[in-house]
Formats: sequence, structure tokens, C-alpha cells
Amino acid sequence: MRRSVVLARVRRVMASRPCGGCTACCTALAVDALQKPAGEKCVYDQRGVGCAIYENRPDQCRGFECLWRTGVGGEADRPDRVGLVLHPQAEADRPMMIVREARPGAIDDPAARDLVDRVSRGRAVLLARFGEIPATILIGAERLRSAAGRAC
Repeated sequence: MRRSVVLARVRRVMASRPCGGCTACCTALAVDALQKPAGEKCVYDQRGVGCAIYENRPDQCRGFECLWRTGVGGEADRPDRVGLVLHPQAEADRPMMIVREARPGAIDDPAARDLVDRVSRGRAVLLARFGEIPATILIGAERLRSAAGRAC
């Protein structure tokens, strides 16, 4: 399928899945332009409402690709509900997924591990515990289950 067709489909899905009150990425991600480290609540995060500067947010925020917004997972898998922010990462010749905890210990929940298993489909997963940089590479469900509960 042509890239332009895929991108058009993703844009349609994203239009039907707005962030709304979810601000999990506003805590999980570091934002250089705002000098905000990962794991620290953004000063513009209005819980339950969204970003106070959404229309003028930094390019790093604007360009962030949340997998939930692209149609991955159901309503229960929304980042603020499951406690994980998932996004793609192209590394060399192998597609990867980065999983960031939006709250401490979220990956230890069986529902969260199940989500990662379903979405990763055997590809490499970089796991970032709450407030940390991605440090653990997980491939497959067994590795994820064994890594859950261990500090990265």
C-alpha cells in the first residue's frame, strides 16, 4: 500500500480519536523546548482538559505520534487509563516501539503487559520506566513478563 494512502488513513483515525482529557504524554515525555524532563508533569498540563498551549505547543509535542491516537487499542487502552504511552521508533532496519510509563509501575499491571504483547507483535520494544530514558529492550511476551517488576 502506498505511503500516502496509509498516512491519509492514519490522519482520519487520529481526527476521530482526539487527545481530549488524556495528558499522559505530557508527563511521560521529556520536552526540550520547555526544559521538562521525562516523568515530570508539564506546567501546561490541565488534567481532564488537555494542554493549555495546544495550538502553540512545541514542535516536539506537535510531532509526537501516539499509537493510541493512530487506532491502536481500544478505549481501555488510552494512555491515561492504562498508564503507558506507546509510540513507534524506526531504528536502522528494524521497526521498534517505545513504551513509556505515564505513572510509576504501570507496566507491572497485567492489562498493560497484555496491551504491549498485542501491539508489539514480536518486534523489539524499548521500555522506559517512569521518569527514565528507554533502557530495556524487550522482544516477545516472555521477555516482557520477565522484565516486569524489575528496575530498568
